[in-house]
Amino acid sequence: MIDAIVTKFQSFRNRLFQLFQYRAGATMDLIDAVSAATSTDSIVQFSLSDLFRRTYSSLTDVLSSLFRTSLKR
Repeated sequence: MIDAIVTKFQSFRNRLFQLFQYRAGATMDLIDAVSAATSTDSIVQFSLSDLFRRTYSSLTDVLSSLFRTSLKR
């Protein structure tokens, strides 16, 4: 039973990961940090989470890349 749940969850995360064209790994870290937070006063606190394995600058990059339609060259 547990194995089936874990497999289904891993499949869900993999499909979710594929949805993000830019900065998918950092975006998943942010989703993990947001999901685990019980309360926060600002978005900056998510960058301090153990689940967000990046630096603060990656946090702002993730947020800007969510709405990016193409890379600037």
